[in-house]
Amino acid sequence: MVGIVDRWTLYRDLRFAVNQSYLQASESGKLTEVARYLQANPSMKVGIDGSMNPRGTEQHNQGVIDQRVSAVRDALIHAGVPSAKISVGPFRDARFARDGQLAVLIRTDN
Repeated sequence: MVGIVDRWTLYRDLRFAVNQSYLQASESGKLTEVARYLQANPSMKVGIDGSMNPRGTEQHNQGVIDQRVSAVRDALIHAGVPSAKISVGPFRDARFARDGQLAVLIRTDN
């Protein structure tokens, strides 16, 4: 059990192949772990950070980001996380974003 986490805090980074939106097989266990964590800590919610290192065109990057976020959101729901417990958006400073990664963050649901 955890106490109050009052701001978005990194829980796991998920890796993607360059310019791809499918989650690599080696990363799927992380989503199962996130789902289990949320089940054990019902006061928490999860955030999917869709920021990306600004390479390429903004339109291309946004398309890849949207597809990645959707893939992770769908996988979390499939793993048993209620959709109401999932938030999406850029939560961190884009300077810390890494190509090929998407951040899964946690915070107390208030």
